[in-house]
Amino acid sequence: MSDSKKNAEEIVGRMQKAYGVKNKNQLAIAMGLSKNSVVSGWLSRGVSQNAIDQTIKETGVTEEWLLTGKGEFKPKRETISIPVVSETASAGTGSNIESVDVFDTDKRLTLDLSLFKTPPKGKLHAVEVDGYSMVPVLLPSSWVIFEESKEWSGDGLYVLVFRGVLMVKQVEVNPKTGNLWIKSANPQYDSWEYDPTQDQSTMRIVGRVLRCVI
Repeated sequence: MSDSKKNAEEIVGRMQKAYGVKNKNQLAIAMGLSKNSVVSGWLSRGVSQNAIDQTIKETGVTEEWLLTGKGEFKPKRETISIPVVSETASAGTGSNIESVDVFDTDKRLTLDLSLFKTPPKGKLHAVEVDGYSMVPVLLPSSWVIFEESKEWSGDGLYVLVFRGVLMVKQVEVNPKTGNLWIKSANPQYDSWEYDPTQDQSTMRIVGRVLRCVI
C-alpha cells in the first residue's frame, strides 16, 4: 500500500470519527455529498483540501489531529436523540401495527444534527428496515428517520401501514389518475397503485422519511 493511500485511509477514518459515523456511505451523507464515490475518490487519489477544511469547520477538530492523529480530539457537534420504534419496517414481510403512538420504545438513536439539511421540526421516529424490496435504496438493517405525518406531501420515501404491515416504500403520484404509486426499488418485488377513494381501509401513511442511514 502506498503512503499516500494509507494516509488517505487514515484521514477518512478520522473524518468518520469527527462526524460520528461508521463508514464512507454515512460520511458522504454527513458531508452533504450526493454520492459516496467522492469518498472513494479520496481513498484512491488523496483527500481534497476543501474536504479537510469543511470537516474542520463543521466538526471543530484541529487540522493537526485530522492530518496526523496527534493533538486533542474535541469535535463540536450538535446531536439529536430519536426514539426507536419496537418493530422493523418491512421491505418484504412485516408485523401488524396500529398506531405510531404505541410502538415507540425507550431505546433511542443519537445522530449528528448535521445529517439533516435543516433542523427537523416535527416528531421524529427511527425504524430499522427488514427485507430486500427496497434494495439498492435501502439494505436490510438500514435505518430510516421519519417525521410523523398522516398525509402524502410529495414524491419520496414514506413509512406506511399497508394491510396491517408496517413498511417503507417510495410513494409517487400517478399524474394520469391522481392515485398514488406504492413502489418497490427492487424490480423483483411488486409495486401497486393505491386509490384513496376505494382503499382507505388498506393503507395509512405513518410518516415521511427524512434521512436514511445505510
